[in-house]
Parts: sequence; structure tokens; C-alpha cells
Amino acid sequence: MLERKASSFLNGWKCRRHRALVIEGMRGVGKTTVVDLFGTTYGSYLRIPMDEPANAGMFNGCSDVDEAIRILNLRFGGMRFVPRDTLIFLDEIGGCPGAVRLLAEFSADGRYDIIAADSFPGAENEYDGLDRYTMRPLDFEEFLWATGRRKDLVAAIREFLAD
Repeated sequence: MLERKASSFLNGWKCRRHRALVIEGMRGVGKTTVVDLFGTTYGSYLRIPMDEPANAGMFNGCSDVDEAIRILNLRFGGMRFVPRDTLIFLDEIGGCPGAVRLLAEFSADGRYDIIAADSFPGAENEYDGLDRYTMRPLDFEEFLWATGRRKDLVAAIREFLAD
């Protein structure tokens, strides 16, 4: 699997006390792939493509985490929601104001980790009070890793270019 710097960020995010996370970035940079891989570090992982019409309004009118979990249980029967060992990923959340409002509720509640991806972030304050990460296309260092270059060689190249 392709190693990305975002993976290191996500591992650090999981290990510290954190709020809901919004990963912003253009379509096609690998947000979904990175979070899917990261989701395997949890006992329970659920990815919800919020840009699908059937999911877009799922959380409209939803006011708290317990109600959201009930909705998810009804929609995705058989899913186990284990406090502190469940990651919920709301992919392409941008057009879903009900889901965006819920992010703050999940942050305050703290039982479940939640990540949202947004390719077209709207207002600058839309995600105030949440953790944020901007994911960009593969950079040169990640490209070198992907082509099998040893990390010590990559570090030497970085040092050479910095001088």
C-alpha cells in the first residue's frame, strides 16, 4: 500500500485526545483510501458515502450522538458501535448540513471517533472547533517512497535540496 504523510497524521490524531477530524482536499488525492486503511486499526469501521442520494439527508433533524447511532444501526444493521474502538467516516460530507452539525456533537461526546472528508469546503468557519487536516496530491517525497527508495536516501535528498 502506498505510504502517505496523512497516515502518520492520522495515527498521531488517534493517539492523542482529539475532536472530530475534517480532512479537506481536492477529489482524487487519496482521502478515502487513506482513511479506509486507517479504519483497519479499529475494531469497528464504517464508511458512509454522503454524496450518495440515499445517504445525503440521513442526519437531517438529528440532534445528538445517541440518535445518530440509532439511525446508523437501523441503516447498517449488524454494525457494532464500540465506544473508543469505532471509527465512523463520513465521506464527501460537504452537501450534508445535518451531518456537518453532528460533527461537533461527536466531538463533545467522545465515545466514537469520527472523520469527515470534504472536497469542496464552504465557509471558513464551517468546521470551527474541529480538528482539520488538508490533504494534497502525492508530493515528491511520497513519490520516492512509492518507487521503493529507501527512507535514508530520501532524507539525504531532502537535506541536499535544503542546502
